[in-house]
Amino acid sequence: MCCGDYFQDKSMENSNSSLSQVTPYHPSGDPPGWLYRVWVEGSEVLVTQTPALASADYEKIAAAYAQMPPYCWVDEARFVGVHTAHAACVGNPEIKISVNEEVTSFRIHPQRRRIQGRQEGRSIFFTATPATPRYYLVNIRGLPLLCILLDPPEEHVPARDGEDVVDLQPYLDDLSDLGEAMRQAAQAVNGKGKTLYVPPGEYLSDTIRLEGLTRCQVYFAPGVLIRTRICGPGENIHRHGLWIDACQDLVINGRGCLDHQGYENFLGGRNDYKHGLLSWAVPSRLNPYLTESPLFVTNSQRITIDGLTVRNGRNFNVNIRRCDQVTLRRCKVITPPASVPEFTDGYQINACRDTLLEDCFAFCNDDCIASGHYFYSHDDRESEGFTARGFVGWNHRANGIRLGFYTHYDMGSL
Repeated sequence: MCCGDYFQDKSMENSNSSLSQVTPYHPSGDPPGWLYRVWVEGSEVLVTQTPALASADYEKIAAAYAQMPPYCWVDEARFVGVHTAHAACVGNPEIKISVNEEVTSFRIHPQRRRIQGRQEGRSIFFTATPATPRYYLVNIRGLPLLCILLDPPEEHVPARDGEDVVDLQPYLDDLSDLGEAMRQAAQAVNGKGKTLYVPPGEYLSDTIRLEGLTRCQVYFAPGVLIRTRICGPGENIHRHGLWIDACQDLVINGRGCLDHQGYENFLGGRNDYKHGLLSWAVPSRLNPYLTESPLFVTNSQRITIDGLTVRNGRNFNVNIRRCDQVTLRRCKVITPPASVPEFTDGYQINACRDTLLEDCFAFCNDDCIASGHYFYSHDDRESEGFTARGFVGWNHRANGIRLGFYTHYDMGSL
């Protein structure tokens, strides 16, 4: 299914005749995918795969899920994983896709854009539309889906050596733990209107918890890839990726990527994926803390999150609970069924007030957007003022948007 009833049909400031250089985004350490190659206006953009699977793994995973409850089934093995190309550009560039297998027929989503691509042998061509957001899914009969995500160029990029910028690297040099390095570096910007700059690189970390920050910014540069540490066999340790708690007037932005390593954590029964959902069966004030999310925001006010990619989640992907005035803009969720058999909602917005979800994307195996009161012992107040616009979402077995669940509190205006 594909949802996206609202689109800003406005022309870009630049036409094809004044295209600026295409900026490909490639998380550090990601290998290229085996099926597709993509060019945007002649510039190649690396295609990555989430998770990194061999061709034969698609059928194996689908067969394994067929032994689970019906809500875990995958009707077509090709939906198990997904390939993605991500870049920034302006104008209306031509997209070229080269496929390593035969192309019989194809379709480009969202269908309401009425994009008419053309095929030349094993290559597909189409032109990006002016309407935003410019997030496309290329659906080729019999093959895994390809996401092409085109963002506008970043604005107000902090200079790493700027006067009001704190570089994370010296803290990393002194500390072996990324989470502790970020916590210490965050105190250098806290309350000062300064920016913490996370430089490009591949990182491994336990939960990164930033608590009590105010009037500051955390910038994840393009090329940042933060992988959440996986558990040893049977450990079943709950780990979020990035946890923002009790913060105010905080901006988190940049084109970096948070990889929760759901597939690696649960692969082959290494850990019990249902352990991440103990909260459904064990009601307590700790419920939301027993879920596992790549991006978790709790008890915070006036938070802006712009441009981040979260992927390979172990449970709800972007999980916002009991917050006020949160803006999510140009965020991407990429968590296909291979990551975990069930319950990887794209965006969970619960017991929140004045939330804006704008020009975001989700590829997941459960509801693309879920808003309500999912944990009745913690989501203990009415919601109000939730706006979603410019959204593109895909899942093959759940809802585009789900409202409600428990009805202990009013959903407010939507």
